[in-house]
Amino acid sequence: MSDRLRHLSRPQNRTSHREDRVLHRRSAVALSLMLAALCAAQTPANSTSGATQSSPSTLPVFTPDSLAHFDGKDGHPAYVAVSGRVYDLTSAKSWKGGAHEEHVAGRDLTNEIVNTSPHGIDALEKFPLVGRMAGPSAAPAADTGEIVRLKLERSLQQDRRFRIMKAHKALAFTTAGLLLAADGLGVAHLVDLIQQGHAFRDSIGFSEDGGNEADRTRGIKQAWYRPNSQAFRALHGATVALATIGYTATATMELSAPRTGAKVFSWKRGTHRGLFYLHAACMAANIGLGFVETWGLSQGNHNIAGPLGVAHAIVGVAAPLLIISSGIVYNKPQ
Repeated sequence: MSDRLRHLSRPQNRTSHREDRVLHRRSAVALSLMLAALCAAQTPANSTSGATQSSPSTLPVFTPDSLAHFDGKDGHPAYVAVSGRVYDLTSAKSWKGGAHEEHVAGRDLTNEIVNTSPHGIDALEKFPLVGRMAGPSAAPAADTGEIVRLKLERSLQQDRRFRIMKAHKALAFTTAGLLLAADGLGVAHLVDLIQQGHAFRDSIGFSEDGGNEADRTRGIKQAWYRPNSQAFRALHGATVALATIGYTATATMELSAPRTGAKVFSWKRGTHRGLFYLHAACMAANIGLGFVETWGLSQGNHNIAGPLGVAHAIVGVAAPLLIISSGIVYNKPQ
């Protein structure tokens, strides 16, 4: 009896195992379909974000004329081309109306973005890539390499400019210090000459109203050619010579440093450069006044030496103060 019951139960066990296997297969298929649906739902969102949504070879080709229609005006999208790639900047708040500072949409801005923009190509990578420019620059194989090359070139230029301008600022402040030292020596020399001239005037009883002009000339010459006066002159001249050499070097650095669109060269570019031209003019005027004043003192000409001495001192102090101000404006964070 028990053997018969066991024999009857075996088919039922086989049926139960077969149903379990079918159920597992159906569950696995359902799970696979769910995962596939999730992946399909996420793929479009990822593929449309950023500038890497499509291969450049599959994108529309633009010419300068066709690109010009996408100027961001009158409801048109704002497209710009950089290194053969066309980007859609319509969503950028800074490009509202199809313009950003001096740049306008609907044009190839490779030179502006790569060489003068403070943000460079990196800022475009978050915007959709919508096309490529016709011509050799639009070749898909060359696009990425060209962008990498331009990035590297811009990085090297920025590094070179950083090193040059760091030396430029250090030398400029050193030059300003030398000029201030020369001004101190010049003022001390002028005060010494005035004291010596007044002492000579008092010793001969010279009167400003009716005195003999030849006596005053003789007194100025005597004060000028004194050893103490000539020592002041030599030290002042040596300091001015060192400052002039330093100034020439720092001005050369300022004018020859590569322009990379550094942030400092926004509105402060005009301020810094304006101050540069001002202290350059003061330096030229100061040197000219120094030579004329020296000639007037050597000739004993009070009418030249007196007024020019005051003007020489004022301009001499103005030049280093402008240099320092220019350095502070350049170095101040934006």
